[in-house]
Amino acid sequence: MRQDAALLSLHDTPGNPVPPGATVMAVGTSDDCTLRAARWSATTRTCKGTVCLLQGRAEFIEKYYETIRDLRVRGFAVVAFDWRGQGSSDRRVDDPHKGHVATFDDYRRDLLAIRDAVLVPFMPDPHVCLAHSMGGCVALTGALDGWLPFRRIVTVAPMLSIKMVRSPAFASGATRLLQRLGLGSRY
Repeated sequence: MRQDAALLSLHDTPGNPVPPGATVMAVGTSDDCTLRAARWSATTRTCKGTVCLLQGRAEFIEKYYETIRDLRVRGFAVVAFDWRGQGSSDRRVDDPHKGHVATFDDYRRDLLAIRDAVLVPFMPDPHVCLAHSMGGCVALTGALDGWLPFRRIVTVAPMLSIKMVRSPAFASGATRLLQRLGLGSRY
């Protein structure tokens, strides 16, 4: 499992420094992907539980510093992580600007690895999730399928469907043609 400095670091963003007290960890998934994860304690005397942030596509831990600070002062411990292909977590393609998963089930593997390596051993109950966009889709899918490891779910603008083209049949045909021409791995 990767343990390099980029994986085990958090970075200040303009006007939004890293919330103090973070523990950054490398978390391995069942299919040997390495995820960057971070956890924080609540800043209050008593803790109400743990909020796990499930980010949207192309988002990363650093985007959520303000939310992390707000949750901590309200009495919650926080867990945040980068899905595979995002932030400092492993990418399974050569281009570092691409985020790719073979199947949406890869996100289930990521979340279950976070549950086993971070939530269960280190974080106080109850565990709840705050999910945005694609993270909301993962949370709702997990709740429907019965594997989601949270007592409560809060979604913000959950991705419920993707409508990218007027003619899915045309898009499907064009995609097959481009793959046959050897262009399937291009943008």
